[in-house]
Amino acid sequence: MKYRNDSATALLNPIDRIECRIHYVELPPGNNARKITRHAHECCEIYVNVSGDVSFAVEDAIYPIGRGDVIITRPQEYHYCIHNTNAVHKHYRVIFWTQNNYDLLSIFYNRDLGKGNLIVLPEEKKTALISLCRSMVEGREKTQITQMLDFLRLIDLLNGGVSVSSESVLRFPDELDQAIAFIRENDRKPFLISDVAEECGVSIATLERLFKQNLQMSPKQYILEMRLGRAKSELAKGKNVSEAWSESGIADYSHFIRIFKKTVGVTPSQYRKALNASVAEIRRLSEDPGPERDFRRR
Repeated sequence: MKYRNDSATALLNPIDRIECRIHYVELPPGNNARKITRHAHECCEIYVNVSGDVSFAVEDAIYPIGRGDVIITRPQEYHYCIHNTNAVHKHYRVIFWTQNNYDLLSIFYNRDLGKGNLIVLPEEKKTALISLCRSMVEGREKTQITQMLDFLRLIDLLNGGVSVSSESVLRFPDELDQAIAFIRENDRKPFLISDVAEECGVSIATLERLFKQNLQMSPKQYILEMRLGRAKSELAKGKNVSEAWSESGIADYSHFIRIFKKTVGVTPSQYRKALNASVAEIRRLSEDPGPERDFRRR
């Protein structure tokens, strides 16, 4: 008998620490009208829809959502859920943080902001995804290895889905798209709100209304959040405060320090130290108050 030896070799890259929390959230009828504003985190987020008449806005795209559909966001990617009606809204929310593992998590990091956020799975995989999320919520007594395997299965399921192009989904009004494009192209330069309005061919009042109706904030707030978001991203990359300020687009250093502390709650240097020392943002986001059913691994 001829001896046969079949083998395969795989290069397994080490996986650095990943902090992860999962919630099951159920909003009863009539509660969906509560105001959910446009926001961003210092971590990645996975939203898995179970039920509800909702859409999801990420940056300047609006994605229609159905059962089993997934929205992914990465650090400093602005997003919010839009409740179209007061139907019961059930979903899973996975929040995770890592300083490395960018190849493993390429669907989050290897794309432009506001692009490829909606992931659609085949029907059988949608069922598997929701079952996995339920198992993760109920698995408080699972070992650390099992918890990590569950997270990797979740990422593997998402990698098998179809990333929907933001060009094929709903968009903001043309004038608002023009305003956002102008701000992004020029936000490292000094300009006035009147310059934005003139570029879009609308009055300042109309521009204010477009931002309030679609983004729940004024143009001035939008510009500030974009600039502070860039500064926070630079601090998260290990840049010092001066380097983060120079990248932010805020002209005056003293004003940058002052407005950062007023908006974020801590100084840029304190923020940088907190990022290096802990994953407090993940744990803060885990304490999600309100009339939600909130389950998480301890």
